[in-house]
Amino acid sequence: MQMMNGVAFEVTAEDVCNVLRQAGVDRSLEECDRILATLDVAQVEHVALYGNDLEAQTVYAYNEITWQLTKAGLITMLGGTSLGH
Repeated sequence: MQMMNGVAFEVTAEDVCNVLRQAGVDRSLEECDRILATLDVAQVEHVALYGNDLEAQTVYAYNEITWQLTKAGLITMLGGTSLGH
């Protein structure tokens, strides 16, 4: 994994839960872990490295996670989810 300014982002199930919460959906950490397994984690981590610090990397990573979940039909760009409540 590349590192920028000595900081590397590692995506976790908690990150997936945070993205889902931003879309208005609460899921258990276990459910988020299962969803994480469906993501292209290498791509999320690669995109995150565009950020110069951990805060910026988190923004980039969450945007990529949102994109992947949207592309998979698990959330909509307008908020909400197709995961069911």
